[in-house]
Formats: sequence, structure tokens, C-alpha cells
Amino acid sequence: MHNIRISKNFVPVSEFKAQSAAWLKVIAAEGAPLVVSQNGRPAAVVLSPHAYEALIDQARFVSAVSEGNADAEARTSYR
Repeated sequence: MHNIRISKNFVPVSEFKAQSAAWLKVIAAEGAPLVVSQNGRPAAVVLSPHAYEALIDQARFVSAVSEGNADAEARTSYR
């Protein structure tokens, strides 16, 4: 996953709305997430489809490993 640079990866919602097509091209080209702010605070994160899929795959992997560890512990303590 890419590092978020505050100066480059944060945009006010008004600017995002006005230039959404251009921002979507930047997200696709760079692969980095974009934080959309509202009233000076983070309100949303926009990801490319590839970055979103990678995040979901990683979450599924971590979940599967956690379940496997829990099963292994249960079997070890059962004996």
C-alpha cells in the first residue's frame, strides 16, 4: 500500500466534486488513495479498484490466518 502524502493526497470535497474525473485519473495512475475532506476533516477515502481488491484480499488472508491460529490453539488446548 502506498504512503499518503498530506500535501498531495488530501482534497476538499468541493474540489473533488468539481474535478472528480481528473482526480479519478490521478488515483488510477498513481494507485495511491485520496482522502476527501469536509470542513477540514477527513470524510472519505477514494481507492482505485486495484487498491480496493488488494485491501480486501489482505483482509481475507489475515482473517483466514487468525481462524487457523484459533483452530490450532483450540486443538492444542483440547488435548
